[in-house]
Amino acid sequence: MKSINSLSFISSQIKKILSFIEAHYHESITVERIAEEVYLSPSRLSHIIKDELGITLTECISKLRVDKAKNLLREKELPISKIAIEVGYPDQSYFTKVFKKVEKCTPKTFREKAF
Repeated sequence: MKSINSLSFISSQIKKILSFIEAHYHESITVERIAEEVYLSPSRLSHIIKDELGITLTECISKLRVDKAKNLLREKELPISKIAIEVGYPDQSYFTKVFKKVEKCTPKTFREKAF
């Protein structure tokens, strides 16, 4: 996912949504929490994300978290389990599953290729 500022073609609502996700990616984020923050209904928020970005809200959050994890995997010698928690996943197993879906490789394999 590109940085929020480089997405000049998107609406101000999407920018607010992405800014909120960027600020809170390491926490448990629900569509209801984001919708409340940007004054939309959860269903309207989901539709806006899908219409403007072409992906679901879950995919959007996953991509941002995986991007953050990739930076940590490149820069730090933190255990993968700690990286999972830092980017908002409750456990390494689920983090690995999402990472593999987004990147087509495991975090361990990504780290090995990065060095």
